[in-house]
Amino acid sequence: MVEDQRIEDHVHRVGEKITAAAGQKAGSITFCVLNCEYIRAFAAYPKYVVITMGMYQDFRNEDELASLLAHEVGHILISKRTGWPRNTLEECREEEYQADLLAVGLAEKAGYDPTAFGQLHWRTMGYRYRAGESIVQDDSSSIHPSHLKRIFNLNLNSEPCFDQ
Repeated sequence: MVEDQRIEDHVHRVGEKITAAAGQKAGSITFCVLNCEYIRAFAAYPKYVVITMGMYQDFRNEDELASLLAHEVGHILISKRTGWPRNTLEECREEEYQADLLAVGLAEKAGYDPTAFGQLHWRTMGYRYRAGESIVQDDSSSIHPSHLKRIFNLNLNSEPCFDQ
């Protein structure tokens, strides 16, 4: 774990705003920052949200942090309702789309910019492009749809497709 209490406190404070927006009790979700340079984040059922220090350092503002935490909280909410784990690639991909939509809704409900999550996807897609990867990648065997498809889905669906 990262040893910077200021960063831990910041992530916890923003995470608690998202937790409240999700209608969950304070302290019911644990937010952690892993001391790792990679840009990653994940939810670990039943109540953990983990981001890496590389991810934290990549955020341009608190809205982006909130939207990413909201996406991972979305996974926890979905899993509480439907169970864990997903059995098929299609179910995993559908959950990603649902968690994306929840990220936008929860971030907005907590007082953050609802467009921040889409901005994160655009930037990540730009990183991949500059690394020589195609932005129109074949994602057919991945549990995560391409960033382009996720941005399209966010723009297509203005309301979350999962009731909290």
